[in-house]
Amino acid sequence: MEQEIEKLQLLVMDHETTIETLSENYHRQQEQIEALEVQVRELARRFRSLAERLPANASPSGHEIPPHY
Repeated sequence: MEQEIEKLQLLVMDHETTIETLSENYHRQQEQIEALEVQVRELARRFRSLAERLPANASPSGHEIPPHY
């Protein structure tokens, strides 16, 4: 009986370690996601700013579309 209790205690300790590791990884990933969201917002802002500077009649490739199209 005592051996089984020890086994359970070790199992609980292992689970606690696993949960702590997963929690730390989750926290780190959340921080990375937040940093990436900031970068995406900044890039979107820059893209809009650049798009506003383009002439209204410019095509996306920078070339005029031939009149036969």
